[in-house]
Amino acid sequence: MDSEFTDIMTPESPLHEILNQLVDGVILLTPDDQIVTLNRAAARIIGKAEAEVCGKTLDGIIDLQNPASPESKFISISDGEPDSSVEIQLALPRKETRHVRLSLARMKSTRGYPAGKVVTLQDITQIKILQEQATLSGRLAAMGEMAVKIAHDI
Repeated sequence: MDSEFTDIMTPESPLHEILNQLVDGVILLTPDDQIVTLNRAAARIIGKAEAEVCGKTLDGIIDLQNPASPESKFISISDGEPDSSVEIQLALPRKETRHVRLSLARMKSTRGYPAGKVVTLQDITQIKILQEQATLSGRLAAMGEMAVKIAHDI
């Protein structure tokens, strides 16, 4: 990775502190996909401390519940489409599941060489729960209407 990016991401850097204030997770990868650093939100979302993951690859630390589909989508994102994102489910300790939107952006050095990648993680678990509740409410309302019609016909 280009030194201009590793210098920016030291714990003493103002940018590092700014990243730690974000609600969404940010993970900085080398061009060969090794984790350089991550912010507090990313550590919370993936359920692992920075010390546990630095130097490892992203696919080595994220435990996907259904690895076939989301992982293949993420690989296609990392190989090409820079503005793509994919939704995955993370299996965390204590049988907890977290829904996460993963996005990837490629970084280039000032000289135009690949300098690494930035992965953003957005915890969308609450959104998914609300969507499921809305769907259930819609089904229950439809069943209620059907019951009223049947009772009326009887």
